[in-house]
Amino acid sequence: MKTKIALWAMAASIMLMSACVGVEHLGVLDESIPEEQQCFLEVRNNMRVVLFNNQPVDWYPSALTSDKVTIYVPPGDNTFVVTYVISNTWGGMTTYTTISKTVGMNFVPGHSYRIYMQKIWLLLVTIRNVKIKEVPAK
Repeated sequence: MKTKIALWAMAASIMLMSACVGVEHLGVLDESIPEEQQCFLEVRNNMRVVLFNNQPVDWYPSALTSDKVTIYVPPGDNTFVVTYVISNTWGGMTTYTTISKTVGMNFVPGHSYRIYMQKIWLLLVTIRNVKIKEVPAK
């Protein structure tokens, strides 16, 4: 009986946590730019933007409430420094490494973009590449 209650409690907590996962909106970075000129940017889970055009920022999804963040940024050439953590398990020990990548793109006024991680698996090696791509407007 205790096992059934424990399983039910675990299932309920997983469902509750998954219901909370969504999008965290950070707003508009530069309100002096007209709304139709702003560029919509989405940052996907497990990615953290720490610099935007050499200015410190802290854009990341919080693990319990969202799997991505969105923000409106100005058009033009934009550069981002993105960090993410990778884990490696070898011989029963797990190590965590923080990786930083710099990505940039010329943002077109009124367009939407996504910063994401592309993973390519080659036999036993995973190659990770941080990219920006234009996406259809929401």
